[in-house]
Amino acid sequence: MKRAFVASFAAAIVAMSPASMPAGLRVDNGPIVFVKRAWASSGVWLIERSTRKRGKLVIDWVVRERASLSPDGGTFLLDGSAPDRTERGIYTYRRGEGAPRLVIEHGWDAAWSPDATRIAFVSLGAGSLRRADLFVADADGGDIVQLTNDTACDDDPVWNRDGTRITFTRAPEGQGGYLPGMSCGGRSAAPDIYTVAADGSDLAILTASTSYGEMTPDWSPDGSRLVFQCFLNRNRICIYNPATDRIREIYSRRDAGSDPSWSPNGRRIAFVVT
Repeated sequence: MKRAFVASFAAAIVAMSPASMPAGLRVDNGPIVFVKRAWASSGVWLIERSTRKRGKLVIDWVVRERASLSPDGGTFLLDGSAPDRTERGIYTYRRGEGAPRLVIEHGWDAAWSPDATRIAFVSLGAGSLRRADLFVADADGGDIVQLTNDTACDDDPVWNRDGTRITFTRAPEGQGGYLPGMSCGGRSAAPDIYTVAADGSDLAILTASTSYGEMTPDWSPDGSRLVFQCFLNRNRICIYNPATDRIREIYSRRDAGSDPSWSPNGRRIAFVVT
């Protein structure tokens, strides 16, 4: 069973629910929004930290990978499909305003830019490579621009705090090792964390010097630290400091940790334990 945790740097684990993937903390002392994947109850849920009561936000939808909450907390980006399992893509959804609206076909792992005017997402690239590549689009799904196009498998995009760059997971083809869970499917090489300018220029690796495989990055609110899922024999949670080029583990128990997400004040991190 998967459990969603909230951990602080100075304290032990303080909350849990039988959930799947955290979509982020709505407010510092408020509900945790997460994705639950199960045939009977798949969708976007929240849990109140004070009472541990759970409620479903998006009814009767199959959310496959991620639910990204806009900076104002009002609009979700959903990677999923309707109950009939057709038209899988990226949808926007405002609670209480009807059904989710399809904005991008055949995409997944969507993330809002800090000003909610653009979307970063992953889709199959053009041409014969047919690997998962990184794209950006306007918030309404228009003006789609492909940022990467090669044999690597790109996934898990997240914007930096000023909206000028996108950080993401990249698994180069044929470099040994394997991490399960990459959305592009198939057998992928051990991934690293990369960053690229929002126009597709200046591609750079952030975590080349580590012995881990790294994925699912998320920047701290002040942009000074990067939390991610790191793999060395099992999934752990790590924090990277670009100023010192050092990584430290913050969760490395026998249970595997994954899918970390910062709280808005930077004091806590929500993540999943299996």
